[in-house]
Amino acid sequence: MNVLQKVQIYCDVDGVINIPPSPHTGNGYDSGALLTIKQNMGYGQTEDIEVEIRWRSFVIDFFREANADFHWLTSWDQNAVDVLDPLLQLNSKGFIPWSKKFSDFSQSFKGRAIEQLQQANPTPFIWIDDIATGNYKRLSFGKRKDILVIQTDPEIGIADEDMTQMAAFIKTNS
Repeated sequence: MNVLQKVQIYCDVDGVINIPPSPHTGNGYDSGALLTIKQNMGYGQTEDIEVEIRWRSFVIDFFREANADFHWLTSWDQNAVDVLDPLLQLNSKGFIPWSKKFSDFSQSFKGRAIEQLQQANPTPFIWIDDIATGNYKRLSFGKRKDILVIQTDPEIGIADEDMTQMAAFIKTNS
């Protein structure tokens, strides 16, 4: 018997959920908040910084209601869990640590983190990012049929078409 596993969603913050105000794109954010987060300054030092975040409510509603496990894959690190989860009322599975020392042109540093997770337990997944998805096909999972990679326009974030694709993917792979 082939038991389907829950789809995993690996999601960035800036340029995906957090979208800048833009009179040119009409990106449609309808919610926002001013947050204080801890920024890693290196050498074990952190500093509190204020960040404004804006999002489209129906995108967050989708993540709350999706038959999928949601993971943060973002430079926000633990702030995503400590600050964004309560604010957005998401019950994420935490953040995926990734090495920021990779600075090659393939932008695959986050992809390598997914690759490590998927090697241990391959599951269907959705990866949403505004820039880091570049050259993902060079990674070990790049040719699999049970993945959906969405590269957002950072001025718009997750678009309506992306939502339609994600819903269909989750339905097919759950």
